[in-house]
Amino acid sequence: MSQHIRVGGNPIAAVLAVLFVLGGIAIGLLGLLNLNLGMLVGGVFLFFIGFIIGETNMQVAKARVAQLSVDTQEAIRDKMRNACPNCGSRNPQGSRFCNNCGYELVKETEKEVVKEKEVIVKVRCPYCHKLYDETLDVCPHCGGTI
Repeated sequence: MSQHIRVGGNPIAAVLAVLFVLGGIAIGLLGLLNLNLGMLVGGVFLFFIGFIIGETNMQVAKARVAQLSVDTQEAIRDKMRNACPNCGSRNPQGSRFCNNCGYELVKETEKEVVKEKEVIVKVRCPYCHKLYDETLDVCPHCGGTI
């Protein structure tokens, strides 16, 4: 069963906005034709009220679409987080191996790898005065020997 999500603005507000705009235009035109300043001002007022309602409703609709987009992206990311890179099947959070194909899901960076730190001692060549590894018998820069 598919889920329907309303992403638009309020339909009642949309209808009211259209009615206010159209009513404002009609009353404004009647006021203009009859040279009635009160009707003209009232029509312009109604027109702008309708415009503001419509614009506010549009902003609400855009915010809902933006939030839906963020929610959808997060849902896709959550699904892909547990997906096996080898076969694509979803696995429970924290699984080390894929339940479908047995592929190891733990990334190399997540494995505990302990490396010994190697200390390299550098010496200065008496001929060119550049540093090089003390395990070398010959300076790699000038070829001088000690």
